[in-house]
Amino acid sequence: MNKHILIVDDEPQFNVLLSEVYRQAGYGVTAVGTAMEGLAVLQREAVDLVVTDYRMPGMTGLEFIQEVRAKDTETPIIMVSGYLESSTVRELIANGVGGVFSKPMNVFSLLSKTSELLGDNVAPTKAEGHGAPAAGDSPGREEPSGKADGGESESKGKVRAPHAFWLFPGKSPQSEAFVRKAKGFTGFSRALSIVGEAGTDFARLCDAFVGADRREAPPVYLGPEDLDRSALNGAVRGRRAEGYARATVVVREAEKLTETQRCTLYAWMDGVDKGTADFEARLIFLFPKPVDTLYDEGAVDEDFYVFLGANEMSVPPLRVIREDIELLAQDRLGAMVPGVVLDDSAVAFLRELPFERNEEELDERLRAAVERCGGTRLTRGHFETEWAAGAAAGGGSGAGLLEQRLRRRRAEALGAAMLLSGGDAKLAAQWLKVNPDVFGTVTKDEE
Repeated sequence: MNKHILIVDDEPQFNVLLSEVYRQAGYGVTAVGTAMEGLAVLQREAVDLVVTDYRMPGMTGLEFIQEVRAKDTETPIIMVSGYLESSTVRELIANGVGGVFSKPMNVFSLLSKTSELLGDNVAPTKAEGHGAPAAGDSPGREEPSGKADGGESESKGKVRAPHAFWLFPGKSPQSEAFVRKAKGFTGFSRALSIVGEAGTDFARLCDAFVGADRREAPPVYLGPEDLDRSALNGAVRGRRAEGYARATVVVREAEKLTETQRCTLYAWMDGVDKGTADFEARLIFLFPKPVDTLYDEGAVDEDFYVFLGANEMSVPPLRVIREDIELLAQDRLGAMVPGVVLDDSAVAFLRELPFERNEEELDERLRAAVERCGGTRLTRGHFETEWAAGAAAGGGSGAGLLEQRLRRRRAEALGAAMLLSGGDAKLAAQWLKVNPDVFGTVTKDEE
């Protein structure tokens, strides 16, 4: 029987969201809006885990926890709140709280903590009954360890998120439309095209599609530099050897494939479609522009255009979903450094930025701000300092500081390789897979 979770939160939207996440991971869920309702549920139902908010009308989360602990010292509890002082967190832990998360929390971390507290190690499967996902839902994905038929395999990996689409900011109309379309494509069987501008976090989206089917391993990435029949077969059969029934191959920079590579894909997928191949596979193509536009520009020929089919979705760039920056930034920050939060001034600053490189640039700015902060609360000042330094070095674009850091990292890598090779530039170049000439290009500023 599935483990049952009680959610207590006075925000209806968050209640629905969190309930969906847990149900898709295979848990049974009861969700209520007040602490008093939560206590009533505990009197009449057996609950395996309690997830509660801190600020609620009538009774705070701490008071609710104290009431629960007065009668039950065993049931694990997770606290989720917009912001908590360090002293409050210590008090919660002292009252038996097993995990504390800041809203908007990182679902990967939340499900991992849930699994740990419940002693699951894996997400419950659809066959387990109460609270299992309905048809079309996206169950939690497990690490493989043996059979690939989905019915008898065992797993020793930790639970993963059901899929990441709900984590994409969902308040703006553009984001909501994207999430609806993305969910509709989770069951695609042959080919899917994803369109995104520079810096789009394609990896997260591809992992989300693969995570919607527990038969699949993490996707295999190939690009114009290494895509051929041998690479395709080797990657997919490698996944089969790991115990998975199907593999998804993600083709980076698909518009740059040669005619030979495209023909290889046609023949390869023809074998999959006709059942003559000894594996199941599907393809995700990553493009910087809509396929229709690339076709008009001549980057995609007619055969490739027909092969791609009609399954296409475009990721909204950050500049058109500024109202969602807070949710997206806080989620990505939580994955980097759990417990660190953005204050209102930091959010306001981030919403002003052009984000020409989308999530890639957002991640860079978050990491830099965390380095400058040293605490648990990021303010506008932590980001403005980074911006000012970059503008001074790069003519106002903010790119100068990044370029300096990349040069330093490059110099460090080259220097370390030379040191380990005893000064043998050819050997060091072989290790790094670079031209030996680069060892003569390190400037004094980089050193």
